[in-house]
Amino acid sequence: MKRLLILSLTCLVLASCSKEQTAREGIPMRVDPSLDGTKASITTETLQEFWLNVVCPADDKYSYLAEFRKENDKWDVASRMFWKDENASVDYCAASFGGHAFTKEEFAGSVDLAVPADQSSQEKLNSADLLTLKKTTVSYKDTKEGILPVKFSHGLAKLSISVTLTNVYYEAGWGRTLSPISSIKMNGANLGFSFQPATGTVTLKENTQADVIPMLSSYKASTAQNKNGIAVYEVLLPAQTIKQGDLKIEFQIGSGDYYWKSLGDIQLEAGKNQTLYVIAAKIPPYNGTIGGHEYVEMGHGFKWATCNIGATNPQDVGSYFAWGETEPKATYTEDNYKWLKDGVLTRYTGSDYDRLLPEDDAATVNWGTPWRIPTLEECEILMNRDEYTLEYFWNYNNTGVEGWLVTCKIEPYVGNYVFFPATSYYGATSWNTRYGFFWTTTLLDDRNWAWTNFFFSVTNRDFELKRYIGSSVRAVAN
Repeated sequence: MKRLLILSLTCLVLASCSKEQTAREGIPMRVDPSLDGTKASITTETLQEFWLNVVCPADDKYSYLAEFRKENDKWDVASRMFWKDENASVDYCAASFGGHAFTKEEFAGSVDLAVPADQSSQEKLNSADLLTLKKTTVSYKDTKEGILPVKFSHGLAKLSISVTLTNVYYEAGWGRTLSPISSIKMNGANLGFSFQPATGTVTLKENTQADVIPMLSSYKASTAQNKNGIAVYEVLLPAQTIKQGDLKIEFQIGSGDYYWKSLGDIQLEAGKNQTLYVIAAKIPPYNGTIGGHEYVEMGHGFKWATCNIGATNPQDVGSYFAWGETEPKATYTEDNYKWLKDGVLTRYTGSDYDRLLPEDDAATVNWGTPWRIPTLEECEILMNRDEYTLEYFWNYNNTGVEGWLVTCKIEPYVGNYVFFPATSYYGATSWNTRYGFFWTTTLLDDRNWAWTNFFFSVTNRDFELKRYIGSSVRAVAN
């Protein structure tokens, strides 16, 4: 009797399962995942897993939350999915992010996520790539044999960091085969975000900064023909605006530590790539400030200002000054020159002073002692190609500004540099902006003229200007 009862119960359970299975069956539903044409990290070929949420308004039994994984180049799902019938339609959305297991509640609402701080390998970079397909409605009749097209978009922004190693490193034997950068990190960007899978919306979370280790994606070795090595790194971040000076990149070459700080706002947009062009500079003790103005040690006991008087960034023009004047003007003519009256010089005439006095030095007056305008001889030191590398950049650090970069080869200041933007000069109007003129304190024998450090794209040398002309000032201190 007991055996018969047990057997009867077993048959009942089997019959129940069979009815449930039949109720769920319909037309098989399959998926065809792909990515749009952009590439952050993951591509259609390298996509390995994603979550799909399907809602059938007509019958919730045909709604699914499923994880898809690629096995042997085929997509596998734990349980089969079906269309209710040929007249059925469904709403669906999908997402993938670093192995996160999305829930129905998250697909209906939102989830807090953060990109990983360590993105130093392709696998780790892939885990930072957010793929999203916002809510889409489709009917069975509009598909090809019931296949759901799952076309992902990249939900985050890509930041490429292109580090140029100037020829001073080639001459030191670094970077001729492999990148000499032994470590690199970036900080100043927010990593956290709130994600709404149904809409694909990514909302930045403030105050989520952390050090990020990017992935080296390529290295172009320096050669005898092109001595500039270029290392390109990649990192994925939520879309955001990083304010000027907030982003800092630090890296190491040999035993030297280097850094780069953003010179302007950086706008990161979802699904787009932004490239930063970076050049190295030494960190303290070789850099510092005097009176709130940053300097770089360039050897020979001189501390060169990193930007012009009147400027806040190396690429900025700053203020123009006539020689021996300490305030900028709207125009620069013989008639409004301080030391000229009726065509006759009234100071620095050849019978009074040979060099500029501190009270007439635009650097000293505007920035305070010990800042001063350099002499002609001090400027000529920077033109010594045995001790300095001189290179012309058409787009300095992605600012759109061109000018000369002077990089030190003198130990222990190897790699320190100063940038001189193409500032032109001012008379009644500005001259060609592809030329740079920087006052020195040194006068010519004809005291109506003074020397400048002059450059344009193919050369740099001494150049004389009339003293009433408005020119830039780059300060120096001992």
